[in-house]
Amino acid sequence: KDPMRFVSLIAALGARLSVLGLTPLLCGAAADHAYAASVKAALLQACPHALIVETFLGPSALGALFRATALNVHPCAYDAYGMTVVEAAAFGAPSLMNGGGAIGASELIGSATESAVEMDFDVPIERLADEGWLMGVATGKARRGLDIVFGHHDLHRYFDTLQTVDGGAGKPHPRMVLDAMRETGTDAFQAVMIGDTRFDMEMGRNAGVHTLGVSWGFHTPDEIEAGGAHSIHHDFAALDAELDAFAARVTSGEAAGKAAGVEA
Repeated sequence: KDPMRFVSLIAALGARLSVLGLTPLLCGAAADHAYAASVKAALLQACPHALIVETFLGPSALGALFRATALNVHPCAYDAYGMTVVEAAAFGAPSLMNGGGAIGASELIGSATESAVEMDFDVPIERLADEGWLMGVATGKARRGLDIVFGHHDLHRYFDTLQTVDGGAGKPHPRMVLDAMRETGTDAFQAVMIGDTRFDMEMGRNAGVHTLGVSWGFHTPDEIEAGGAHSIHHDFAALDAELDAFAARVTSGEAAGKAAGVEA
Protein backbone atom coordinates (compact mmCIF):
# COMPACT_ATOMS: atom_id res chain seq x y z
CA LYS A 1 0.00 0.00 0.00
CA ASP A 2 3.06 2.25 0.16
CA PRO A 3 2.13 4.17 3.34
CA MET A 4 5.39 6.12 3.16
CA ARG A 5 3.75 8.19 0.41
CA PHE A 6 1.22 9.26 3.04
CA VAL A 7 4.07 10.11 5.41
CA SER A 8 5.72 12.21 2.67
CA LEU A 9 2.47 14.14 2.20
CA ILE A 10 2.22 14.84 5.92
CA ALA A 11 5.87 15.96 6.02
CA ALA A 12 5.26 18.32 3.08
CA LEU A 13 2.19 19.86 4.74
CA GLY A 14 4.08 20.41 7.99
CA ALA A 15 2.62 22.98 10.35
CA ARG A 16 -0.17 23.79 7.90
CA LEU A 17 -2.03 20.77 9.31
CA SER A 18 -2.51 22.59 12.62
CA VAL A 19 -3.60 25.75 10.82
CA LEU A 20 -6.26 23.72 9.00
CA GLY A 21 -7.25 21.87 12.17
CA LEU A 22 -6.38 18.46 10.70
CA THR A 23 -4.97 15.43 12.50
CA PRO A 24 -3.22 12.76 10.38
CA LEU A 25 -4.37 9.23 11.15
CA LEU A 26 -2.67 6.04 10.01
CA CYS A 27 -4.82 2.95 10.21
CA GLY A 28 -3.92 -0.62 9.29
CA ALA A 29 -1.97 -3.77 10.05
CA ALA A 30 1.35 -4.89 8.61
CA ALA A 31 3.04 -8.24 8.10
CA ASP A 32 6.50 -6.63 8.03
CA HIS A 33 6.86 -5.29 11.56
CA ALA A 34 10.25 -3.66 10.95
CA TYR A 35 8.90 -1.70 7.98
CA ALA A 36 5.77 -0.77 9.94
CA ALA A 37 7.93 0.54 12.77
CA SER A 38 9.91 2.73 10.34
CA VAL A 39 6.70 4.12 8.83
CA LYS A 40 5.22 4.96 12.22
CA ALA A 41 8.46 6.55 13.38
CA ALA A 42 8.65 8.68 10.22
CA LEU A 43 5.00 9.76 10.60
CA LEU A 44 5.49 10.84 14.21
CA GLN A 45 8.69 12.63 13.20
CA ALA A 46 6.75 14.53 10.54
CA CYS A 47 3.78 15.22 12.83
CA PRO A 48 4.10 14.41 16.54
CA HIS A 49 0.33 14.69 17.12
CA ALA A 50 -0.52 12.13 14.41
CA LEU A 51 -2.74 9.21 15.48
CA ILE A 52 -1.92 5.58 14.74
CA VAL A 53 -4.63 2.90 14.98
CA GLU A 54 -3.35 -0.66 15.04
CA THR A 55 -6.41 -2.44 16.42
CA PHE A 56 -9.17 -4.03 14.33
CA LEU A 57 -12.03 -1.66 13.47
CA GLY A 58 -15.50 -3.06 13.09
CA PRO A 59 -18.20 -1.58 10.80
CA SER A 60 -19.50 0.97 13.33
CA ALA A 61 -16.00 2.16 14.33
CA LEU A 62 -14.93 2.37 10.68
CA GLY A 63 -18.06 4.32 9.83
CA ALA A 64 -17.41 6.79 12.64
CA LEU A 65 -13.86 7.21 11.39
CA PHE A 66 -14.89 7.98 7.81
CA ARG A 67 -17.62 10.38 8.97
CA ALA A 68 -14.89 12.42 10.65
CA THR A 69 -12.54 12.20 7.66
CA ALA A 70 -11.72 15.36 5.71
CA LEU A 71 -9.57 13.53 3.13
CA ASN A 72 -8.86 9.84 2.68
CA VAL A 73 -5.36 9.21 1.30
CA HIS A 74 -4.99 6.01 -0.69
CA PRO A 75 -1.21 6.11 -1.26
CA CYS A 76 -0.40 3.02 -3.33
CA ALA A 77 0.78 3.45 -6.92
CA TYR A 78 -1.43 0.60 -8.15
CA ASP A 79 -4.45 -1.18 -6.72
CA ALA A 80 -6.82 -3.45 -8.61
CA TYR A 81 -9.73 -2.04 -6.66
CA GLY A 82 -9.12 0.21 -3.64
CA MET A 83 -11.74 -0.60 -1.03
CA THR A 84 -10.99 2.38 1.24
CA VAL A 85 -11.82 4.73 -1.65
CA VAL A 86 -15.31 3.23 -1.90
CA GLU A 87 -15.77 3.15 1.88
CA ALA A 88 -14.76 6.80 2.19
CA ALA A 89 -17.10 7.80 -0.64
CA ALA A 90 -19.98 6.04 1.12
CA PHE A 91 -19.61 8.55 3.96
CA GLY A 92 -19.01 11.57 1.72
CA ALA A 93 -15.24 11.75 2.24
CA PRO A 94 -13.10 12.56 -0.82
CA SER A 95 -10.02 10.47 -1.61
CA LEU A 96 -6.55 11.35 -2.88
CA MET A 97 -5.17 8.58 -5.08
CA ASN A 98 -2.98 7.82 -8.07
CA GLY A 99 -4.75 8.63 -11.33
CA GLY A 100 -4.74 7.30 -14.85
CA GLY A 101 -6.76 4.22 -13.94
CA ALA A 102 -4.02 2.87 -11.67
CA ILE A 103 -6.57 2.52 -8.86
CA GLY A 104 -9.57 0.49 -10.02
CA ALA A 105 -12.06 2.29 -7.80
CA SER A 106 -11.10 5.67 -9.25
CA GLU A 107 -12.98 4.91 -12.45
CA LEU A 108 -16.01 3.73 -10.50
CA ILE A 109 -16.10 6.80 -8.27
CA GLY A 110 -15.33 9.20 -11.09
CA SER A 111 -18.02 7.85 -13.40
CA ALA A 112 -20.59 7.70 -10.60
CA THR A 113 -20.10 11.21 -9.24
CA GLU A 114 -18.53 13.13 -12.14
CA SER A 115 -16.49 14.91 -9.49
CA ALA A 116 -13.04 13.40 -9.96
CA VAL A 117 -10.26 16.00 -10.23
CA GLU A 118 -6.93 15.14 -11.83
CA MET A 119 -3.82 17.10 -10.86
CA ASP A 120 -0.33 16.92 -12.33
CA PHE A 121 2.37 17.07 -9.65
CA ASP A 122 5.33 16.52 -11.97
CA VAL A 123 8.32 18.60 -10.91
CA PRO A 124 11.46 19.36 -12.91
CA ILE A 125 13.87 17.51 -10.60
CA GLU A 126 15.07 15.01 -13.21
CA ARG A 127 15.40 17.69 -15.88
CA LEU A 128 17.31 19.99 -13.56
CA ALA A 129 19.65 17.17 -12.57
CA ASP A 130 20.24 16.30 -16.23
CA GLU A 131 21.04 19.96 -16.96
CA GLY A 132 23.72 19.98 -14.29
CA TRP A 133 21.99 21.88 -11.50
CA LEU A 134 23.42 21.18 -8.04
CA MET A 135 20.43 20.73 -5.75
CA GLY A 136 20.06 20.71 -2.00
CA VAL A 137 17.52 20.66 0.79
CA ALA A 138 17.45 23.02 3.77
CA THR A 139 14.81 21.91 6.25
CA GLY A 140 13.82 22.36 9.86
CA LYS A 141 13.30 18.61 10.12
CA ALA A 142 15.78 16.17 11.63
CA ARG A 143 18.18 14.30 9.32
CA ARG A 144 16.84 10.89 10.41
CA GLY A 145 13.31 11.62 9.21
CA LEU A 146 14.56 13.20 5.99
CA ASP A 147 16.70 10.14 5.21
CA ILE A 148 13.75 7.79 5.74
CA VAL A 149 11.53 9.67 3.29
CA PHE A 150 14.31 10.24 0.73
CA GLY A 151 15.45 6.62 0.95
CA HIS A 152 11.97 5.26 0.38
CA HIS A 153 11.39 7.40 -2.72
CA ASP A 154 14.97 7.15 -4.03
CA LEU A 155 15.49 10.92 -3.88
CA HIS A 156 19.05 11.01 -2.57
CA ARG A 157 20.40 10.59 -6.09
CA TYR A 158 19.05 13.99 -7.11
CA PHE A 159 20.52 16.05 -4.28
CA ASP A 160 24.10 17.12 -3.68
CA THR A 161 23.67 18.48 -0.15
CA LEU A 162 21.15 17.93 2.65
CA GLN A 163 20.98 20.52 5.42
CA THR A 164 18.92 19.93 8.58
CA VAL A 165 18.69 21.40 12.07
CA ASP A 166 21.04 18.64 13.27
CA GLY A 167 23.91 20.71 11.88
CA GLY A 168 23.22 23.92 13.80
CA ALA A 169 21.05 27.02 13.56
CA GLY A 170 17.75 26.75 11.71
CA LYS A 171 15.71 29.19 9.63
CA PRO A 172 15.88 32.14 9.13
CA HIS A 173 19.57 31.96 10.08
CA PRO A 174 21.62 31.61 6.86
CA ARG A 175 23.72 28.70 8.20
CA MET A 176 22.06 25.95 6.13
CA VAL A 177 22.33 27.87 2.86
CA LEU A 178 25.93 28.86 3.55
CA ASP A 179 26.85 25.25 4.40
CA ALA A 180 25.11 24.04 1.24
CA MET A 181 27.10 26.49 -0.89
CA ARG A 182 30.33 25.51 0.83
CA GLU A 183 29.67 21.78 0.26
CA THR A 184 28.87 22.28 -3.43
CA GLY A 185 31.49 24.92 -4.20
CA THR A 186 28.83 27.43 -5.20
CA ASP A 187 29.05 31.22 -4.98
CA ALA A 188 26.11 33.28 -3.72
CA PHE A 189 25.39 34.82 -7.15
CA GLN A 190 25.00 31.29 -8.57
CA ALA A 191 22.55 30.10 -5.90
CA VAL A 192 18.78 30.30 -5.66
CA MET A 193 16.60 29.49 -2.66
CA ILE A 194 13.11 28.09 -3.37
CA GLY A 195 10.64 27.97 -0.51
CA ASP A 196 7.04 28.23 0.64
CA THR A 197 7.50 30.32 3.81
CA ARG A 198 8.77 33.76 4.74
CA PHE A 199 11.44 32.00 6.82
CA ASP A 200 12.81 30.38 3.65
CA MET A 201 12.98 33.78 1.98
CA GLU A 202 14.61 35.40 5.00
CA MET A 203 17.17 32.61 5.19
CA GLY A 204 18.02 33.02 1.52
CA ARG A 205 18.24 36.80 1.79
CA ASN A 206 20.44 36.52 4.89
CA ALA A 207 22.77 34.27 2.89
CA GLY A 208 22.85 36.73 -0.01
CA VAL A 209 21.22 34.46 -2.60
CA HIS A 210 18.30 34.86 -5.02
CA THR A 211 14.97 33.83 -3.50
CA LEU A 212 11.93 32.33 -5.26
CA GLY A 213 8.67 31.80 -3.39
CA VAL A 214 5.95 29.27 -4.25
CA SER A 215 2.35 29.91 -3.24
CA TRP A 216 1.16 26.31 -2.81
CA GLY A 217 2.81 25.68 0.55
CA PHE A 218 2.50 26.82 4.15
CA HIS A 219 2.57 30.65 4.03
CA THR A 220 0.43 33.01 1.97
CA PRO A 221 1.91 34.97 -0.94
CA ASP A 222 1.77 38.16 1.17
CA GLU A 223 3.77 36.50 3.94
CA ILE A 224 6.29 35.13 1.46
CA GLU A 225 6.67 38.57 -0.13
CA ALA A 226 7.20 40.08 3.33
CA GLY A 227 10.05 37.62 3.81
CA GLY A 228 11.89 39.15 0.85
CA ALA A 229 11.06 36.91 -2.10
CA HIS A 230 12.46 38.27 -5.35
CA SER A 231 9.45 36.70 -7.08
CA ILE A 232 6.53 34.39 -6.23
CA HIS A 233 5.23 31.63 -8.48
CA HIS A 234 1.87 29.87 -8.49
CA ASP A 235 2.59 26.72 -10.49
CA PHE A 236 5.48 24.49 -11.49
CA ALA A 237 5.57 25.80 -15.07
CA ALA A 238 6.17 29.38 -13.93
CA LEU A 239 8.82 28.27 -11.44
CA ASP A 240 10.52 26.19 -14.13
CA ALA A 241 10.61 29.18 -16.50
CA GLU A 242 12.09 31.43 -13.81
CA LEU A 243 14.82 28.88 -13.08
CA ASP A 244 15.73 28.87 -16.78
CA ALA A 245 15.85 32.68 -16.75
CA PHE A 246 18.00 32.69 -13.61
CA ALA A 247 20.44 30.20 -15.13
CA ALA A 248 20.69 32.34 -18.28
CA ARG A 249 21.46 35.46 -16.21
CA VAL A 250 24.16 33.63 -14.23
CA THR A 251 25.73 32.23 -17.40
CA SER A 252 25.75 35.61 -19.16
CA GLY A 253 27.20 37.26 -16.05
CA GLU A 254 29.99 34.70 -15.85
CA ALA A 255 30.75 35.16 -19.54
CA ALA A 256 30.85 38.96 -19.16
CA GLY A 257 33.18 38.58 -16.16
CA LYS A 258 35.56 36.39 -18.11
CA ALA A 259 35.53 38.81 -21.05
CA ALA A 260 36.27 41.73 -18.74
CA GLY A 261 39.13 39.78 -17.21
CA VAL A 262 40.67 39.14 -20.61
CA GLU A 263 40.38 42.80 -21.57
CA ALA A 264 42.03 43.91 -18.36
